Amino acid sequence: MKATHAKTFNRIAPLYDNARPGYPTQIYDVIDIYSEISGTSKILEVGCGSGIATQEIFEKWQPSIVAIDPGLQLLEVARGKSKNNRKIEYLNCPFDEFKTPEQFDAIFSATAFHWLDKRTKYKRSHELLKDKGKLILFWNNYVIQEESVNAQIQGIYEKHHPDGSLKDARLHYRNKIRNRKNEMNYTPYFDLAVHHEYSYSIKMSAIQYVLLLQSFSNNSFYEEERLKEFYENVENYVKSTGDEIKITVVVNLEIGQKRELYSNTTDTSLFPPA
Repeated sequence: MKATHAKTFNRIAPLYDNARPGYPTQIYDVIDIYSEISGTSKILEVGCGSGIATQEIFEKWQPSIVAIDPGLQLLEVARGKSKNNRKIEYLNCPFDEFKTPEQFDAIFSATAFHWLDKRTKYKRSHELLKDKGKLILFWNNYVIQEESVNAQIQGIYEKHHPDGSLKDARLHYRNKIRNRKNEMNYTPYFDLAVHHEYSYSIKMSAIQYVLLLQSFSNNSFYEEERLKEFYENVENYVKSTGDEIKITVVVNLEIGQKRELYSNTTDTSLFPPA
């Protein structure tokens, strides 16, 4: 089911690129403090999607970037942003199938690393990094600010969404952040060098908010017709409140330092504490 959900991003590539905000400059400033990335660095970006973070990474440091993603339509959008940039190479390839004799100064993954196979992703990242290389992971998490508005939206989910038991992001995003931190903490392949959270507020119109919802895999997984009533009710409700919904975007950043391994290493990240 997880892999099936992930594949839906490719089908909605232009919508995804239009609906998702990028990442705040403050996150890249923190990365800059704890890494040595520069214009001579070689970067691998895993799950680059439509190239949102790719462009931001390049604008910050101008490194050479190999950006991989299994979605051809997503890569078409990404390539359109970098037509004349010879320092960015896009490859249509799942991470588990990516092969190269090169090693990288850093691996980036923006709102994508959770889709990868937990049994192999840290080990493979370790193999692809130079000594002292960094694994740099970050995610956007979206939270409705006002409790009353959140309750109304949740009620619409319960009444009109095919998955009426859908988990409320307002209640569960903290668990997601905790689990991502735990994964890095308990893998034998990396030391957690940095856990950082940064939040900021945005305002969205009803149409913008519906577009954001459409870009989430638990919604794009369904045929559009099945969610028509759900989206209409969300849009009408937000319009009734003045056509504005306030969202807090919480960005969590995890930076892992490549660890020296021993012959008896086993991947305990498969069994992090609950």
